[in-house]
Amino acid sequence: MGCSTQKNKTLNKRYHSTVSTFNVLFNGNESIKEGKESFLKSYQEDFWEILPVEPIESTDKIITVDGLENKSFLKAEEKAAKAIQKHSMLIGGVQYNPKTQDAYLMLGRARYLDQRYVQAIDAFNQVYKLNIENEVWKRSVIWKARSNIRLEQELVAVELLQELLKNKKNSSEIVAKAYSVLSMAYLKLNKTNEALKTLEIAQRNTKDKNHKARLLYIKGQLYEKQNEIDSAKNSFNKILNFKRKISRNIYINAKVKALLYSESLNSKKEFLKLIKNEENKPYLDKIYYNYSKLLFSTGSVAMAKNFLNMSIKENPADKKLKSKAYIKFSELNFNDTNFLTAGRYLDSTLQVLDKKSKEFWFYERQKKGIQKVVDLEENLIFYDSLIRLSSYDKKKLDEILKSISTENKQQSEKSNSNEVRQDRVFKKTNFYFYNNKIVAFGIKSFKSVWGNRERNTYWRSEKSILKNNISPDNAANEKSSNKPVSKNETQFLELYKDIPFSEFKKDSLNNLIDLSKLELAELYTLKYKNYKLGETVLTQYLSKDPNSNRATKAKYLLYKLYKIQNNKKYIKIKEDIIASDSLSRFAKILLKDPDMLMDENKSLALRDSLAKMFNNQDFEKIIKSVDLNIDIVEKEEIKVDLELLRAQSYGRLEGIEKYTELLKEISKKYSENKTAIDLNKTISMIGRKWKTPISLKASKDFKLIFIVNNSDLNKSEILKINSKISTELNSINRVSFDVYNYKNHLIVIHDFKSEEKAEDTALKITVQIPELRLKNNFVALSSQYKNMLIYKTLDLD
Repeated sequence: MGCSTQKNKTLNKRYHSTVSTFNVLFNGNESIKEGKESFLKSYQEDFWEILPVEPIESTDKIITVDGLENKSFLKAEEKAAKAIQKHSMLIGGVQYNPKTQDAYLMLGRARYLDQRYVQAIDAFNQVYKLNIENEVWKRSVIWKARSNIRLEQELVAVELLQELLKNKKNSSEIVAKAYSVLSMAYLKLNKTNEALKTLEIAQRNTKDKNHKARLLYIKGQLYEKQNEIDSAKNSFNKILNFKRKISRNIYINAKVKALLYSESLNSKKEFLKLIKNEENKPYLDKIYYNYSKLLFSTGSVAMAKNFLNMSIKENPADKKLKSKAYIKFSELNFNDTNFLTAGRYLDSTLQVLDKKSKEFWFYERQKKGIQKVVDLEENLIFYDSLIRLSSYDKKKLDEILKSISTENKQQSEKSNSNEVRQDRVFKKTNFYFYNNKIVAFGIKSFKSVWGNRERNTYWRSEKSILKNNISPDNAANEKSSNKPVSKNETQFLELYKDIPFSEFKKDSLNNLIDLSKLELAELYTLKYKNYKLGETVLTQYLSKDPNSNRATKAKYLLYKLYKIQNNKKYIKIKEDIIASDSLSRFAKILLKDPDMLMDENKSLALRDSLAKMFNNQDFEKIIKSVDLNIDIVEKEEIKVDLELLRAQSYGRLEGIEKYTELLKEISKKYSENKTAIDLNKTISMIGRKWKTPISLKASKDFKLIFIVNNSDLNKSEILKINSKISTELNSINRVSFDVYNYKNHLIVIHDFKSEEKAEDTALKITVQIPELRLKNNFVALSSQYKNMLIYKTLDLD
């Protein structure tokens, strides 16, 4: 018969303390040890990111209140609960079995490692509230802080640990663990300097060499991030002193970092020693990658590329390694002006990056920029080829086109064979309706026998024969077949149609070439800082046609290019632009004070702020701002955007006629800008559909409108009235306001199902809100109200 847990006697206390220690708690701690060892065997360190202070199992599974349900940790929890239930000696609110503290600590640790942090804190609180400052109590505080960090309550954790560390009698083990966890909190809070200080104290006090090496490695990574290379190198070198006393993984990663930052001439030899050592085979991917970085820094580009490729082959499953290698290859090709290859490497990068990451967003934008350059270069080659082909005689042209046609046919046959192969892979059944080609053949055979028939029960009858047995396409083919067409014309019809034989087509194509060259030169010069390429394109363009309409723009780009490089040639070009084309916008820009000009970032900020103002219906402010700033904005795309905002603002104040008039002006003023050219479609559509008020589909939705003069109420007062109306109507109806013209605003109450209901509400509002008592109001259908805003048909006299 066991001793009672309710008797405060020496025998009872010793019995329950001994049994709980050497039976239940021992087995529980062994289970935790077993669970941690099992996890660490499969744990993959991610040295591409800042290492975690405490390795913990990561999982894609959504963690519920049940946690990971790890068998070892669940067993430890069971043992801890058993120790508490059977051996706790809580008498009169005092715990007489000191081992119960250990049991609660083990219970919390098991739950924490199983990632049930709320339940873990509950267990640690059982120790914490005893407030007995022994080693177990201090360890429970540290574990509680850990749990708070996992629950993103870092400030709570910092407060707990700082309070604990006020005790100067703490053992070195407690100090090391407390500062380690404190550094976890600071890293989560992005307080790098505080994290570095706490990591240093933790690594000095810990006796666990593996943990010390981890903390030093994290320090090195943080110094790297801050570009403090000497401090980073010092941290990595300290790890090397442990030699074989620590994990080989951390040792090798620290070694390659130390070699990478070393100024020693023997670094290459040391890297080659690491590569030859069979013991380092599992780490060759990192060794190759860092060796390639060293080779790039010393100018051995060809060898560096080779080792970079070897790093990918060594560990093809590492997506982060792949992304870094592909980005490097993209940069190399970009710097060599191989934009097409650079773009392809960025494509490969995007394939391995997380689509939700910032890196994906950044490189996707970069890819789009490079793609624009690639498209322009390919277009220029294509246009030049067409111009060259147009100068050949018919015989030579037919020979060239025949070879192109043959090549296209071969490619088509290859693609067809691929389709057949795919059919074999994906459509293994011979059932008629699962094979598209057999279905198509069946339809064709049916029509050849029966002709076009209606789909009905009596499809065989004569009545089911469709009158249009010959489709429009077939009819067109029959008509065209009556015309004598030469063999070559039939064969090369598609290829011939792109070649500009007429002067008009040649002029159009030359126009596209000029535009593409200028756009390409602008990208080279201003976006990618490739001044050599930009200068080549611009000087070639100007040497060909120095007096064309676009020559001024080419000169201005050349002026900017020379000025950026501090080449004195820019002065002569500036004088030339002002003298030869004084009315151009480029001359106007050059005549202004350079300090007044807006760069791209400032121009974009202005555009974005005006777009917000447009949403707030501050139309007059937009018009004034655009008029004031349009001449000091350099980038044409942004100028067009600002002009459009001004046109839209005028349209909202004066109606659709004014808007159309301004769109025509923008289209004419920026006749070579793509956005402005596309405006012609909008202008055409307005002319067809919106020239005069149209009969919109009558809606059953009525609106109550109050007319307010700007001199009576300003915008902020109107918004307050809107809020009052919403309160009076219990937020049943939406309330808004529209700027009607320069003098009047409209307060609009929406969502009435009948005219009578809207009129009753008008009477109620004029009684409850004095500001609207003498204001004109009316009820209109939604469709009528829309026409009023577009055509300004409201009679306000």
